[in-house]
Amino acid sequence: MICVLTPPFVVAASVLTCLKDKPRKGEKLTLSPSGTLAAITDSLGLIMLLDTQALVVVRLEKGYRDASCLFMEMLINNDNPGSHSSYHEPVKSDYCLCLAIHAPRKGIVEVWQMRTGGRILGGSVWERE
Repeated sequence: MICVLTPPFVVAASVLTCLKDKPRKGEKLTLSPSGTLAAITDSLGLIMLLDTQALVVVRLEKGYRDASCLFMEMLINNDNPGSHSSYHEPVKSDYCLCLAIHAPRKGIVEVWQMRTGGRILGGSVWERE
């Protein structure tokens, strides 16, 4: 069962809706900085990206057992004309919201552009013994 909580997240949370899909169990819920997106990992290796305001699943990724997620903003728009000849201070529009996924069973970290963008970065990682 995967339950979604309503805002405000810090003061009080109440169950708004539940998705029942036995034997699937929600394991980790990670909120975006604005609280409008949630990445939910489950016991069967699925990552569900949920729009918390519309209560709509906007993306599903499978094959990520035991994964951990982190929302972050990345500088993506630094190809402005003239930026090489003079200093360009990045502004908010130069950044995009991304989801980083650490998949320890695959030994990888991936960064995906939100909401519907593709994979921006990916690489192998090794666990220390």
